[in-house]
Amino acid sequence: MPCADDEGELQLERCDATGQWTSDGACYAPECEEGDARNLDCGPPGEEGMPPRCDVATRRWENGGGCVCPQGKVYDALAQACAVVVEGCDPAGVPFGGGEGTADAPYLICTVAHLEAVRDRSELETHYRLAASIDLREIEEFESLGVLLGSFDGSSRAIVGLTQPSPSNRLGLFASIGSLDSTVAGVIEDLVLRDVSIRTSDDATGALTARGFGGVEHRVERVRAYGVHMEMTSNSGEFKGGLVGEFRQGTIRDCVVEGRVLAPASNQVGGVVGQLGLGATASGLRFKGEVRGAIGTGGIVGVSNGEIRDSLAEVEVVSHSRGRDERRVPEPGMG
Repeated sequence: MPCADDEGELQLERCDATGQWTSDGACYAPECEEGDARNLDCGPPGEEGMPPRCDVATRRWENGGGCVCPQGKVYDALAQACAVVVEGCDPAGVPFGGGEGTADAPYLICTVAHLEAVRDRSELETHYRLAASIDLREIEEFESLGVLLGSFDGSSRAIVGLTQPSPSNRLGLFASIGSLDSTVAGVIEDLVLRDVSIRTSDDATGALTARGFGGVEHRVERVRAYGVHMEMTSNSGEFKGGLVGEFRQGTIRDCVVEGRVLAPASNQVGGVVGQLGLGATASGLRFKGEVRGAIGTGGIVGVSNGEIRDSLAEVEVVSHSRGRDERRVPEPGMG
């Protein structure tokens, strides 16, 4: 369990010889089994902040300089986490690495070319699974993948270096989940986004998707976005979120965003979601960073017509409405 030192820095607890929990940057438990891991969010071997792993000889939890993943998962350096093993993806496969695009046999994605092939099936009901993390840092301007109808399972893998420097409509990895005239639900889950840079204009924008559209129950779960930098270039607009610009109906839960959402002239700006619709529910959301907007600016959600539960923002919020700056830090569970 996490605890804080005298300066408020989070560390890990351990059980010392007296049977009491103390904090020294390592996490121990009375007993463990080979292959057990206490914390799946870990950095590359040898770096500071590594999670504890099980020392088989002593059956104690120790920081051993490596990440030991549970059975069925492997360490993914780009995701900086233990990820599900997905077999059968052929890097040379065209247009995808395998699969049939159905819910039972989703298309497999393990290269940049496979990811870009998703655009060709925009607005067609299709299901995808990320079989390997994707590095986009060599692509100066990545075009949105279009409209997702179906599902995108990230398998705890990462998409790194999403960059969209030229303002256009519906910026983000996907332009939207669902569409106005579709009854197909969209699902995005277990995905990591790292180092996202977007320059937004006056339309909806989110690192994951600009909008969750339509009158169906969309679902976004366990998506984490780190190193998000979103900056507005126009003098008006609305619906800017660190993860989703506008989410009209469905569930968004257990998502984390760290970064900066800078849209001082835009209304409905939030660290995770710009606007939460009447038919939407948000829970277990976390944001850490900075949010700047005009009317309707919040650390978690800019404006909510839905329900928000169990969410927390560690954030400086600057609202530029009414011709002056208003700074505040939201209370836990609030937008």
